[in-house]
Amino acid sequence: MPQIGDVIANTYQRPVYFFLLQINLTFLPHHHPLNRNEALTLAFINNNHYVAMVLRPGTPVSPIINRWTQFATLAAIRWRLLIQDRIDKFLLISGSANETDLENKSINIS
Repeated sequence: MPQIGDVIANTYQRPVYFFLLQINLTFLPHHHPLNRNEALTLAFINNNHYVAMVLRPGTPVSPIINRWTQFATLAAIRWRLLIQDRIDKFLLISGSANETDLENKSINIS
């Protein structure tokens, strides 16, 4: 199902977060401007099905999939700004970055 994260994000014009045992993925709409639609969060459980989740405000989320920046329109760029702090928290918790990296924005999180 994560293979269609882009399709879901663009169709429903909202962020999509996948939580899987091996990896977490974040998908954002490519073509739609920022709106008030709530994110769709799905977790894969028991190795056989997905469940919808509701995240608390400010919950860390994984970096946006790499190819998003290649296809995002100028109108869609604000989606990244909406969740950047949450991505930074995720990178700190996961050990992918330290506070100096985030202050200098020297890591590639796209």
